[in-house]
Amino acid sequence: MTQPAVSHAIRGLERELGVSLLVRRSDGVALTSVGAAVAERAAIILAQLEGVRADAAAAADRQSVTLRIGVLPSANARIMPALLKEFAAAHPEVRVTALEGSDPEVLDWVRTGAVDVAVVAEPAEDLLTAPLATDDLLAVLPADHPRAAQGSIPIADLSHEPFIMPAGGCAPIITGLARAAGVRLRRHYEVRDTSSIVAMVRERLGVTIMPELSIPDDRSGVRIVPLDPPAQRRLALAVLPDSEPLPAALALMRLRSAADADHQVLRHA
Repeated sequence: MTQPAVSHAIRGLERELGVSLLVRRSDGVALTSVGAAVAERAAIILAQLEGVRADAAAAADRQSVTLRIGVLPSANARIMPALLKEFAAAHPEVRVTALEGSDPEVLDWVRTGAVDVAVVAEPAEDLLTAPLATDDLLAVLPADHPRAAQGSIPIADLSHEPFIMPAGGCAPIITGLARAAGVRLRRHYEVRDTSSIVAMVRERLGVTIMPELSIPDDRSGVRIVPLDPPAQRRLALAVLPDSEPLPAALALMRLRSAADADHQVLRHA
């Protein structure tokens, strides 16, 4: 669509809903709070529409099958390409649709059936999971920070710094680590985009903790320091346990868990 056509469509949707979905700022256009909620629900609706089409195709005995995957952006960039390449070689009849979202969004998609399988951060007690990867949580500091040259850093040493909290879903993990260390982080900013977080650290607006998979390749002006003690998040492929998972979803999970015994391919988180 052309830009005028997009603007016209958005204005029409705003008139129909009676709310503003977008706000113009000096750095571009952003979603309003209600716009973000509408966009999240729209993504679920579109994914469920794709599921209707897949069900209809299966009922018509068509050969093609669509596997809908909900995935975290960091996993989609760093882990999934190699796995999906292997999956495509083993199951060429399956078409894959990947929908990127934050941890809460992806969890909502798999729980509501908007996707067939999802990459989630464990624990997820209500889902059936297969291990995917472990991801180190690392401190990100300005390059000239007094502690940037340390081999590791306790999270307590970050408690007196302005803290930039990643808003993609890791906040509960980071807050839990701080609570276990008996400290409270000074949350000055909450930012979802990982590149923006690193840029803010580079400009000395604060420090942060990020999963290693989420840290952009451009790390100029910052230093990545392991936590002391080390901390990780565990990623898993997940499906609903009380439904009939799509065979293609189970095939993907078995492919990732090929090293496990057959009866341990799926396990409760």
